[in-house]
Amino acid sequence: MTTPGAFVAQVFSPMARELRRYLEGELARPDREKVPVPAPVPASDRTVSVDHNSKDYLDADAAMERLETALREANDFPDVLEREQREAEVSAARRLLRATLVRLEPLAVLLKPILVVYATKVKDGIVAHAATATVTALIALIGALAPLFKTMLGL
Repeated sequence: MTTPGAFVAQVFSPMARELRRYLEGELARPDREKVPVPAPVPASDRTVSVDHNSKDYLDADAAMERLETALREANDFPDVLEREQREAEVSAARRLLRATLVRLEPLAVLLKPILVVYATKVKDGIVAHAATATVTALIALIGALAPLFKTMLGL
């Protein structure tokens, strides 16, 4: 009967040595075709650095403020309690953007209910125009991670 250590020494160690030699030889070959490395897929908790002095930040904050005001003043909002909730969510999103580093996931979770409904489905009204302007401004602010943010919003 062989011991597990003897089995590893006889079977796996020689295979590991041969595999290491093969891989090192393949990597050292000058004629080896370079395989392009795909760009990393951003994680859903990706953070964005916010420059509070930039025009994009000022535009995004102003757009969110207009959205908040439009929600507060909308007469045609079907449910008063839902309107208060959406207004609070936009306010919380504005508060998140005051930080230097912002995680996209919480921002998208807060804004998705209002932005998706009003920017894509309800095309008329003050809230719809403010929601569309907010989406545009946030995408400009986020920059390179805008496709990820749009996916998180379901746009």
